[in-house]
Amino acid sequence: MEVAHDAGRQASPGWTLITETLWAYYTTLLRQWLEMGEVGFRLDFCNADRRIIEQSSECRVSAATAFAALTDPAYLRNWIAENATVELRVGGRYSLGWGAEGTDGPGRIVRLQPGRSLGYSWFEGGRLTEVDWLVEDLGNRCRIILRHGDFTDHPHQHLGCSLGWADWINVLWLYLREFRDMRAWRGSARLRSGDGRLGPCGGHFARCARGPTGNEPRRGLRCR
Repeated sequence: MEVAHDAGRQASPGWTLITETLWAYYTTLLRQWLEMGEVGFRLDFCNADRRIIEQSSECRVSAATAFAALTDPAYLRNWIAENATVELRVGGRYSLGWGAEGTDGPGRIVRLQPGRSLGYSWFEGGRLTEVDWLVEDLGNRCRIILRHGDFTDHPHQHLGCSLGWADWINVLWLYLREFRDMRAWRGSARLRSGDGRLGPCGGHFARCARGPTGNEPRRGLRCR
């Protein structure tokens, strides 16, 4: 199944990016439900807080394993990174291989409690924000909590990042169930421009949905 959304002739780049990310998120949810009968995380579109993104998901692994998935490059490459680099100390580099530091995506580690929490700088359109992960030990499972902000006076960035993180939280949930490369598993969608052509995806959240190498065209949803 492939989703093609008619973008019209007047669609702005910002609208295009948000819509692409929305459909990538929805197709990931659909495939989760069709194949597993459950979903990892559903975004609350009624949340009135447009300053801080907060999302969480419960996973059937230990807190130590979940923290490793956030900090070990070998784990990161299987669900979110193209070429991860992690210097696990405050001030150390945290890169997912998405682009040059200081432009889009992660930068430097700013907070660290080994095995429990991680915080790093994040550049969104060149603007400095911060991402925090917290792992709560629930015995034979754990809760992973993401916080990202501050998006005060930047509602479009808040929406785009909310959708992007909702998609990646679901990919992480899947990875911690099956421990295999999940980037090619993700759902995707392409937008149809006013002249009828299907366009490529853009932006760091959408760009990394392309596949394991980042070079493949985005494909439709395929289910077993």
